[in-house]
Amino acid sequence: MTLATGAMSKRFTLPVEVDDFGDMSITLPAELMQDLGWYEGTELEWIEETDGSIVLKKSEGSEK
Repeated sequence: MTLATGAMSKRFTLPVEVDDFGDMSITLPAELMQDLGWYEGTELEWIEETDGSIVLKKSEGSEK
């Protein structure tokens, strides 16, 4: 997964968690969210790249 922050991007590998219903999620570390200025409720864009990687970035219209 790549997290895009303006002109910079950083790559992280995070485990995918699967709940009892088969729903999948990832947990972003609190330190990472603080560094990016993201908070619970921040709207993110999810972009799948052709190499299978995923890019997350703050949505343009996100106020948080």
